[in-house]
Amino acid sequence: MTIESKRMIMHYDYEIKLPRDSTNWDNLTAVEKTGFRLENDSVIEHVVDDDTIFGISEDMVLKKFNGYYFLNTRNKGNSWYVQKMQLNKGMLTIGSISTKDELKTLDKVNESPVDTTTYQVSFNRKQFHEYIDNEGFSKVDTFLRVNQARH
Repeated sequence: MTIESKRMIMHYDYEIKLPRDSTNWDNLTAVEKTGFRLENDSVIEHVVDDDTIFGISEDMVLKKFNGYYFLNTRNKGNSWYVQKMQLNKGMLTIGSISTKDELKTLDKVNESPVDTTTYQVSFNRKQFHEYIDNEGFSKVDTFLRVNQARH
């Protein structure tokens, strides 16, 4: 992972191993086989990828509330994507809303139906506090700071 002043990027470098007979390997063209290798009875793909976890822009607002930080990212118009963040002893957690149960909690706390396509809700301060207390933002990614030795 790389954390820069305006963005956070997750780097991936891994291999996917599949049984050769599940890939239709013998019928693939040379171009289709590019990026893969055969190893015994397996086909292996080496994947190297970067994923921007978030990038800071003018369409973002960071607010502190109830011991957490909330990264609010403007989608369009007055619509926002909200992530709950906490930094504690070198550990960064980023929470988002992602389950049907959380939508039910949003529905209950908001006291009005939730648009399940875009999760558009309006909270007052008390309702937002109640949502957090009821395990809101339960999908959590956790990042641990690792000090690298300098050469």
